[in-house]
Amino acid sequence: MTHQIPMLCEPVTLNSRFTEILGAQPDDMPEPERRHRWAAWLTLAREKNPSAARIWAHSSECNGCIHRRGGWCKKIGLPCTVNPYLTFKTGSVGMACMGLDYEKEQYDE
Repeated sequence: MTHQIPMLCEPVTLNSRFTEILGAQPDDMPEPERRHRWAAWLTLAREKNPSAARIWAHSSECNGCIHRRGGWCKKIGLPCTVNPYLTFKTGSVGMACMGLDYEKEQYDE
């Protein structure tokens, strides 16, 4: 039987890298911890750099997707605007699922 030691996360700062906030791999931290750390970063950004907060909180590309919960992609387990490849490598805004897992909500008519 193996025992995993929980990752000791550094406190979130405005200058934290994406991998420091969200983990480099999904198994680095539980999704609730990623959500908490992302919310902490957004709070700091809203206070110190509102334009950055607006950019990273603007997830309109995910409107209508069944996986979107606020600004979070439940399917991928990341903020809607954080692409696990593009964002982590270049710091660019993207879609968590790269648009590949977008599933339109079905409405009863």
